Amino acid sequence: MNDINSARPNKCALLAALLLALTGGPCAAAALAADAAKAPQKFLSPALRDGINDFAVFGPNAEEVRIHDLKGRVVFRATQQGGTPIVWDRRDGTGRVREPGVYIARIRTKDGAVAYQSFVLVK
Repeated sequence: MNDINSARPNKCALLAALLLALTGGPCAAAALAADAAKAPQKFLSPALRDGINDFAVFGPNAEEVRIHDLKGRVVFRATQQGGTPIVWDRRDGTGRVREPGVYIARIRTKDGAVAYQSFVLVK
């Protein structure tokens, strides 16, 4: 098993946490604070070449970001280095551009909160 998949979370736990975050669940206040760590982009399309939806730039509160495909595999992982924002350019850990589809980001903030965000990659 390669290193990028060694920290793969339970698929059910990942989907349950995403549902909880989307519905406002019991920790809505913490979720609002974690929203500052999310990227403003929801759709990523290199075809647009608008400089806005070419990549996802996560907020200053994001300390660690893991991008998962819908099978639960980690396709990208990064931690904030020296105050530089985390950026996902649609590439996986080997540098290949990911296929179009839906991806879920697990974002850990500096205060330890966890937020989830979905992205749609389109051509």
